[in-house]
Amino acid sequence: MIVKDAYKEIEAVVGSDNVSEDPAILDGYAFQTFVNPDPPWAPRPDVVALPGSTNEVQAIVRICNKYKIRFKAHSTGWGVYSSPMMENMILLDLRRMNRILEIDEKNMYAVIEPYVTGAQLQAEVMKRGLNLQIIGAGSGTSPLASITSVAGMGWTSIYTSYNGRNALGVEWVLPTGDILRLGSLGTGVGWFCGDGPGPSLRGIMRGWMGAYGALGVFTKCAIKLYNWPGPREPQRELKLDGLLMDLNGELPKNIKFYMCTFPNLEKYGEAMYKIGKAEIGYMHCKNAMGTMFASFMQRAFGKNEPVPPAIRKTLKQFQHQFQFGIAANSKRELKYQDKVLRKIMKETKGIAIPLGEVAMDSLMGNLIGSEMKTKILPDIEDLPPAGNGMWWGMIRVTFPPIVFKPGGGFTMTFGCDETIDIGLRQAKIGAEIKEKYIEKGIFIDDLADNIWGGLYETGLLLHHEELALYDTRDPEQLEGVIDFYEECVKESVEKPLGLGFGLFEVPGSADRFGPKASNYHLWQKKIKNMLDPNDVGDSSLYT
Repeated sequence: MIVKDAYKEIEAVVGSDNVSEDPAILDGYAFQTFVNPDPPWAPRPDVVALPGSTNEVQAIVRICNKYKIRFKAHSTGWGVYSSPMMENMILLDLRRMNRILEIDEKNMYAVIEPYVTGAQLQAEVMKRGLNLQIIGAGSGTSPLASITSVAGMGWTSIYTSYNGRNALGVEWVLPTGDILRLGSLGTGVGWFCGDGPGPSLRGIMRGWMGAYGALGVFTKCAIKLYNWPGPREPQRELKLDGLLMDLNGELPKNIKFYMCTFPNLEKYGEAMYKIGKAEIGYMHCKNAMGTMFASFMQRAFGKNEPVPPAIRKTLKQFQHQFQFGIAANSKRELKYQDKVLRKIMKETKGIAIPLGEVAMDSLMGNLIGSEMKTKILPDIEDLPPAGNGMWWGMIRVTFPPIVFKPGGGFTMTFGCDETIDIGLRQAKIGAEIKEKYIEKGIFIDDLADNIWGGLYETGLLLHHEELALYDTRDPEQLEGVIDFYEECVKESVEKPLGLGFGLFEVPGSADRFGPKASNYHLWQKKIKNMLDPNDVGDSSLYT
């Protein structure tokens, strides 16, 4: 229970309309369906406050220090990890801080507040021939959050990098209530650089995966922007209409999409090395055949059915594939990149299927056979060309809701950002582990190989996370998810397969991974103690 004096002081900072301890409002923040245990509640905050400025955030944090009250801040708050992880906490909902403060076309950056979404910012910067990295969680998420506090891989990471590496100047309210301004911002010369003389503080700020709110509140940041050769207002110019699987519209003439499929995992990996070396592509992302098929099963039957053995066997032949996109500045560049891609496909015995005007029913018919397609996916003829889905998936990252369709829930594991070879091992081992859970009926059949991710920065790193689909209404499946986490963490530590999402999925994981990674977990505790001597920041997902 938050003491009344603390509540009154917070009320004096933000106003009575922007703070509440009403149980009905608090329950709205506690309810979540992302993990969906039974009952589907995260710990309920004692108080929710909506600060509207950096000064108000600073004042609330100082009140928390005064009364030794823990706090946690969130921006869009889509994941359960945005919730307080313990009792007696104040939640800072940053939705009032929703402004795009600056777009610098010349220096290619934008300055934003926490509640600006990827779609909002993208709509504005595309008018100026620029683009940003929108993470795989979708365009409704906060770029500031993925830059400062969480993860940041997306469809276009081959070109637009990882959002942790897109951080420029940052305004940061420390757990003590002090304000720290990183990089060029700290010397009053603008937002253009995230570092100054000496060691970089961005590693302290976020490391690989961020501190999930443990190290204070980020109130403003500058995000690096990238060239965008496509239409300035795509929805209007291309007459786009519909959502997700039913998107219709024209495709830009200077953009092409392909489904690239390979005979085995080795050739799949070899192609990625060659693509990175050639420095081609605007999008590289594996949306697994199993995810697409599981979604179509819902569309065809309205429920989940066991995948017919003949269909399963056929589709498994296409499991080593990724989607690839080219966004060119000229016809000559488009022709060049297309030529290089086809050369790589030939060298790796792959096939590149253009996804321009190829109808979805034709694509699926070629993959599984026309007779099977008609029998298993009877209404797929109503779908628009396959390229439309890739187009809006690449631009707006609109596909995340689809992964919830088969069972209402999904999870992911592995997911470290490592060499291509490590990523391939994750894919192989992840499929082997998950196959056992599919056979036992714990997971929905997505053909087991359901790796999502792609290349960063023309092949510098590879992100591979293993997705698993399950029915959130089935207690046995919910329990099986925990067993799956444990098995994947065990493999990650013993093989090793790198630091991934297992860091947060099994209690005590940091103590298992840490000794194999320079005892990073001990350094994190030292950082936490240095920046937060009163331990008021929620460190449940950090230390």
